[in-house]
Amino acid sequence: MTWRKRTIRDLGAYVLGVLCLLAVLLGCTAPPVQGASAGQAPAACPGDAEIKGGHQTFALSLYAAIRGRDGNVSLSPLSISSVLGLAYEGARTTTREQMARVLCFPLDAEEFHHQVSGTRQALGRVSDSSGLRLDMANALWGQQGYRFLDTYQADLERYHASELRQVDFRGMPDSVRIIINTWIRDSTGGIIRDLVKQGMITAETRLVLTNAVYFKGSWAQGFDRRDTKTSSFLTPDGAGVPVDMMERTGDFAYLETPSVKVLDMPYAGDRVSMVVVLPGKKDGLPQVESSLGPSVLTRWMKQLETAPPVQVRVRLPRFTAAGEFDLSRTLAGMGMPSAFTPDADFSGMTGAKRLFIARVIHKALVEVNEEGTEAAAASAAIMTKSVPRVREFLADHPFLFLIRERSTGTILFMGRVAAPRRS
Repeated sequence: MTWRKRTIRDLGAYVLGVLCLLAVLLGCTAPPVQGASAGQAPAACPGDAEIKGGHQTFALSLYAAIRGRDGNVSLSPLSISSVLGLAYEGARTTTREQMARVLCFPLDAEEFHHQVSGTRQALGRVSDSSGLRLDMANALWGQQGYRFLDTYQADLERYHASELRQVDFRGMPDSVRIIINTWIRDSTGGIIRDLVKQGMITAETRLVLTNAVYFKGSWAQGFDRRDTKTSSFLTPDGAGVPVDMMERTGDFAYLETPSVKVLDMPYAGDRVSMVVVLPGKKDGLPQVESSLGPSVLTRWMKQLETAPPVQVRVRLPRFTAAGEFDLSRTLAGMGMPSAFTPDADFSGMTGAKRLFIARVIHKALVEVNEEGTEAAAASAAIMTKSVPRVREFLADHPFLFLIRERSTGTILFMGRVAAPRRS
């Protein structure tokens, strides 16, 4: 079943991230990235114990590095961080230090494993919540006969729920590509297809690391489809385009400053929520994006978590935001160039400096619409509650969104809606 065939009753977000590591051999079709520059350097990471701050710092730094792209943007910092974590297990010396600074991973292996385990446990509880589903999967594909250290494989299995699968890149590179793409398709419910393009995997490939994240959730307070009306949305070029504008009034965590309105919309079970950041000015998104650093986001999240809910009239368009990236130059430019050169040190994988990262490819899709589960329909009774003032939240111009797991602050998905697609 593809996303185009899902009914309006579904609300979901889907993402897949893939990292490829290629051997240092002549004739690689994807040359190493040297001296790449993309975006800006990442913000300083918080202390190792501050897991929530680390997740958010990497997510915002990555978004800052790619926000110059036009149109809608969608990515999963969780998926990208997870797949790079598989490589980080084997990174050593300068390569490990650079990756730690960019990804906000602890240098100490024990602290890193504690962080990974804590995040996985918290995310594993999400699917226990009413109406939510969050699936994560890792897989490593290594050249048969190529030696990978037992300690590396043990850490992958224990902390990342992943194991090494032996394949024949040398003899059947394109057949292996099809096998990997089939795993990707199956791990995302058929949503992501043919991510690894022909020619990306060659006879020189020695290791491919993959991660898939699938999320589906229903609003804690759903929208009534009968209240959805055609409305106008102002795009960045100043044009007004017709959109399907959902509407409901209910109690939400909400804050307002002179420059933005921030709305926290929980999914059923309250473990995960979507935060919508709406600029105060119709053309104010670039300014909001440039000022949205980790300290700002942390302050907003604390305010949303501690402030009592208020009644808000929410008008939000249905939207689909997709993104497909080769993040190699972006990540190198953020401060980890060593990993993308023949000087990379991933000796924790093989015992020798034989591997470097050739490509980091990523694809994400987020789709939002109005109807939820029966539990969401039951909570619609809150609409009738009377309060002295109803706040207005009209998303009729470009805005940002973040889907986050609340206890760890992990940003599952984030992006920008510049022009919602009509269904």
